[in-house]
Amino acid sequence: MVSNVMTLTSTTTTTVPRRGEVQRRRSSSTTKTTTTTTTVLDEELTMATRCARLSNSIYKGANATAWVESDGFKVVANGATGATAWCVCDDLKTNERFVVVRGAAWNQPDTDRNKLSWQIAKVWPMALRRGTPVVAHQGVLEMVDEFWGELKPHLVDGAFNGRFQFTGHSLGGSMALIIAVKCRLELGIEANRIAPVHKFGSPPVLAYDRLGGGRVDSVDAGEI
Repeated sequence: MVSNVMTLTSTTTTTVPRRGEVQRRRSSSTTKTTTTTTTVLDEELTMATRCARLSNSIYKGANATAWVESDGFKVVANGATGATAWCVCDDLKTNERFVVVRGAAWNQPDTDRNKLSWQIAKVWPMALRRGTPVVAHQGVLEMVDEFWGELKPHLVDGAFNGRFQFTGHSLGGSMALIIAVKCRLELGIEANRIAPVHKFGSPPVLAYDRLGGGRVDSVDAGEI
């Protein structure tokens, strides 16, 4: 019996690290955590910067393509509707596809001011998809729907298997958010292929409609 107690005591004692060793372990763990956190932040800041540049380039009108390509992207498609303009471009190095949408650009030659004003004024909430308790700003949703048919082939492109990035400034960011949500709800694109939407100064345009007529709460793409 004494032998067993001594053995147990000996085993217990030798598994307790010394104070200096504990401090070194804690220091090593903290360093690893700090390094990982710093790396993630650096990557996010880099992506946010790239999206900000694209969101600026889309305002360059006829020169937008040149601006986008000057940052190393390959333009896949673009278009304008009178209320907005959009662009799809690829980063071939990272296998990412960016969808960039322009905000309200009142002085652009391709902008129909009356049309844009009317769409912004249509603030009544509209169901984003039948059976889903999410509503959107009617005018902004209609702005997206106007070019959705042209955009969709580049979202379901079987030749592209990378990750999607959606971005835009002001109303462009709001439309980018709606597009990201439609990719999940309508196209069934996996969540891990849709990066967090980068919006810059964008008004909220989506809300969760509880019980189809109750309290309405603002929502983001990650909640759908």
